[in-house]
Amino acid sequence: MSGWGRPARIHDLRHTAVALWIAAGASPKEVAARAGHTSVSFTLDRYGHLYPEADEALRSRLDALFVDGRGTGGRGHRAAR
Repeated sequence: MSGWGRPARIHDLRHTAVALWIAAGASPKEVAARAGHTSVSFTLDRYGHLYPEADEALRSRLDALFVDGRGTGGRGHRAAR
């Protein structure tokens, strides 16, 4: 039985597998390949809600680029135009 009071379906097991891959740190591209999705956009449309930390991780990486000057070629923010 699933947590919904009915037997687990193949679809439920597939969704659980995808959720576990994401929780383990798989990228959307890796998930799409393993799940047999035709595109990464399909994966993100279906499972994007399971990547809540993605925005924060991106902000942190961008902040790190600008803190050490790599994000602007070492010339400062205005000079990067």
